Amino acid sequence: MKKEIDELNRQGLSRYKVGDYAGARDFWQKAAKLAEQSGDESEIANSLNNLGLAYKDLGDFLDALRFFQGSLDISRKRGDETRVAILLGNISIVYRRLTDYESALRFAHEAWRVSQKLGQKKRIASALSTIGNVHYALRDFQGALDYFRKSLALCEELGEQELVAHRLNNIGSTLMDLNQLEEAEKHFEKSLSVYEALNSKHNVASALCNLGLIHFKRGDCDEAMRFFRRSLAAYEETQDKYGTAIALMNMGRTIVKAATQKKTFKR
Repeated sequence: MKKEIDELNRQGLSRYKVGDYAGARDFWQKAAKLAEQSGDESEIANSLNNLGLAYKDLGDFLDALRFFQGSLDISRKRGDETRVAILLGNISIVYRRLTDYESALRFAHEAWRVSQKLGQKKRIASALSTIGNVHYALRDFQGALDYFRKSLALCEELGEQELVAHRLNNIGSTLMDLNQLEEAEKHFEKSLSVYEALNSKHNVASALCNLGLIHFKRGDCDEAMRFFRRSLAAYEETQDKYGTAIALMNMGRTIVKAATQKKTFKR
């Protein structure tokens, strides 16, 4: 049975990495069912965490919390501190999406403490970025930059290209809100290049959306709309409801801005 579970998890991860979250969920649901039948707590905890990831990226945050918390309870019982650190970070992300920033910071700092105790640089880098994202949501941009840059340095040291791209994207977003548009654009372009090379569709969508925002802030509605349309298509392809909503909102804002400029869009 373990071989079947491993294969289903592998196929789910393959779909997840290319942004097919619904496909990943379907494989991981089958793996979770087999894990329950096996009674192996490690496999059950892993399956619940995987399902939490899929539901988080599909925008179903309450289901994501339910799966993450179930996995956390089992992992704490088993003394699996590495998985505990991962789950604390995942739960923080969901609370941030739900705008419960107090809970988000509490779980993120706990993830950082556990990771520090374990001495795992990759987990430390993840926790630092999670904390940075909460500070960003709270509009503490200088605080966010500090955490993102510390995380970026660790990611570069580890040679983790996808994580480097994530941090470049984070830093770009923060610089954009500080109105440092040229530097922000450079960070977004670098991150987009990495995401495209990795065929990470969800992250490509995010980077495209951010480049659209740069042009929006400059008042170039044609270029902004072009990037937002590409972002929307990528989000829809991955069935990311949260990202789709963000892209549509940005397109609406651009239409309103263009109207005030008495402009029509190029096709």
